[in-house]
Amino acid sequence: MEPKMLKNQLTREQCLALLDSAGTGVLCLNGTDGWPYAVPVNFVRVGDILYYHGRKTGTRVDCMDADGRCRLVAFREGGYDDYGPDACDTTTAFESVVVKGTVSAIEDDEEKARVLRALTDKLTPAKRESPLAMDRVPRTGVFRITMDEVTGKHHDPKPDSRIHSPRDVVAFVAELTADGAELPVGAVHVLLNLL
Repeated sequence: MEPKMLKNQLTREQCLALLDSAGTGVLCLNGTDGWPYAVPVNFVRVGDILYYHGRKTGTRVDCMDADGRCRLVAFREGGYDDYGPDACDTTTAFESVVVKGTVSAIEDDEEKARVLRALTDKLTPAKRESPLAMDRVPRTGVFRITMDEVTGKHHDPKPDSRIHSPRDVVAFVAELTADGAELPVGAVHVLLNLL
């Protein structure tokens, strides 16, 4: 029996493109206390491997050492799709990718340096020509995640809908204060609650 094709699936190429453009993902591990453990990490993809850096000790490393199975989730939020008059006529516009794999530490300093350079190039492209502080490489934790399975989903807004997002509120405030006018304190509280 063939697997059922789910709606709104991203292709592998679209998943990889999202991984390449996302600066942060959420790494999910099996906690040593029996509870799931999730932590945001900056990451870079090189071929079929994801890499991230961080401290060499701590809860994340303890979980990883006890059970290397993991998932990493990356997403792009596109606001809230308002497609009708009813309050329930709202959904989220998004793209998301889930990578299932195994995480392990890298010990080789040359490989760690290559990964740190790739991370810097992705996250701070203005520093591409800056030297890498090689004396920091040995004490930096660098980790690899195999990409055993990559899946993704998306929801695009309907053509006649209106997208709402926190950025809408920011633009509205900027418009209100463009001529230097001050907002009343009560209006500020209302606007902050919308964020």
